[in-house]
Amino acid sequence: MPTPKEILEVDGREVAVSNPEKVFFPQVGVTKMDLVRYYLAVAPGVLRGSRDRPTTLYRWPNGVDKPEDAFYQKRVGDKGRPDWLETATITFPSGRSAEMLVIADTASIIWAVNLGCIDLNPWPVSRNDVDHPDELRVDLDPTPDIPYSDVVRVAPVVKDVLVEHGLTGYPKTSGKRGMHIYVRIEPRWSFTEVRRAALALAREVERRMAGIATTAWWKEQRRGVFVDYNQNARDRTIAGVYSVRPVPDARVSCALAWEEIEDLDPTAFRIDTVPQRFQSTGDLVRYYLAVAPGVLRGSRDRPTTLYRWPNGVDKPEDAFYQKRVGDKGRPDWLETTTITFPSGRAAEMLVIADTASIVWAVNLGCIDLNPWPVSRADVDHPDELRVDLDPTPDIPYSDVVRVAPVVKDVLIEHGLTGYPKTSGKRGMHIYVRIEPRWSFTEVRKAALALAREVERRMAGIATTAWWKEQRRGVFVDYNQNARDRTIAGVYSVRPVADARVSCALAWEEIEDLDPTAFRIDTVPQRFQSTGDPWEGIERSTASIESLLELAENDEREGLGDAPWPPHFPKAKGEPARVMPSRRRADP
Repeated sequence: MPTPKEILEVDGREVAVSNPEKVFFPQVGVTKMDLVRYYLAVAPGVLRGSRDRPTTLYRWPNGVDKPEDAFYQKRVGDKGRPDWLETATITFPSGRSAEMLVIADTASIIWAVNLGCIDLNPWPVSRNDVDHPDELRVDLDPTPDIPYSDVVRVAPVVKDVLVEHGLTGYPKTSGKRGMHIYVRIEPRWSFTEVRRAALALAREVERRMAGIATTAWWKEQRRGVFVDYNQNARDRTIAGVYSVRPVPDARVSCALAWEEIEDLDPTAFRIDTVPQRFQSTGDLVRYYLAVAPGVLRGSRDRPTTLYRWPNGVDKPEDAFYQKRVGDKGRPDWLETTTITFPSGRAAEMLVIADTASIVWAVNLGCIDLNPWPVSRADVDHPDELRVDLDPTPDIPYSDVVRVAPVVKDVLIEHGLTGYPKTSGKRGMHIYVRIEPRWSFTEVRKAALALAREVERRMAGIATTAWWKEQRRGVFVDYNQNARDRTIAGVYSVRPVADARVSCALAWEEIEDLDPTAFRIDTVPQRFQSTGDPWEGIERSTASIESLLELAENDEREGLGDAPWPPHFPKAKGEPARVMPSRRRADP
């Protein structure tokens, strides 16, 4: 017997899904509940494109095989409408108005899907100002006899024209035969003015791609890829990003990176493939494109270990580290450098040289970037000292916040400048640019001296105890400066369930900091609106001689080396490398 209704808890709200087993896509056997599960999986991406926008309901109550039953609905109506649903009132030129759905959260997406909305059709305005678009939309629509390869040829020309006019385009498949390019704009102009700008853009593309691109409105005059400026007219909508389209194979209007549009196969983006892409690459790519200047400020020209999560964060058993780039599928523009290890073996490692190299790594399943603390110009002498504040499991984040300013004070006293960032998990990182004059061993020695001084000043709160059974408090991890050790780079998304980010901070903001607030869906806006707190890091290079003097003073007072990570050779002066509870008593 078919299930009449299923109640889901979404965003803390109860959302009913009626007839969950109803087949919406007979060709591929996709049911209404499959559609719901899809939208739950990609909701952060959908919301990035559609949040707070009035949305036209395009309802397919009997699925894609019954197009005659499909209809558009502007007014939400009162029947079966939950009290938490958010709306906005749109007044049309006729003087009539409609209370329209606003996509405010994941629950509102699922509510719309339950009505039979296969795709979402958000307006290019925010609920805060429904008369001035904050989005200009380019719709590349090929005529029936034109191959998709021509769409791919036209899209980069659109990008070039946008860049020349100070605008940034974000491409996505249309979910059918075309491509959409969205441009966020200031909400200062009317629909008529935005359409005028879109027409000027379309005509410039037509001039540059004569015979391939066209602005001919009448279909009998068109041949080529139509650059549809009229999608910017009032009341016109395009399927939102990550929307499933009402086509037999349940294809998706999927967000793209510019680097991947060459030889693109639009049929590859479907309801059964996009969620995995979303977890591993798709929305991750968009994030890294948005914060690329900050990523490059921290990671540019550094050898980088590839930490690959090919099947996403729910499959940690499939994750692995990869030092060697390898030749398979490697583009000829990718830059590398050779690292020789103490064993005598060498590896040709990726160098993060530009935004394209970031996207290439993400495409391999690298969720975070793990750059070495050296430049490719000198791979044996670190130009960065790294402080990792790692709280033990029972220690609150507030203790990390108490320790960090003490690290800052010690650094300043020794002529150094620290740049803090969230770790993306439970800790905090502080990076210090240094002159590349010392070996990894010497930099680690300086980091140990720094950690011990912090421990002295924060006794009972900060610790340098290497063995976990001896630790309590915030571990100041000096061993992150040992050779081959890496920390997730600044602005890296971390492989954790809520897609948290290792986000650059200003010292003034660390008090009462909530590390869970820095996520893939919040950091790009922060980056755009407040800038990068690490902007001065390249100019802060200094000497660690004073810290090395502190280390020598510790040695004179009987503090020798501290334990190294287990895979390192035993160091001179290092204490016994065995947990205290397992040490044999002296005879």
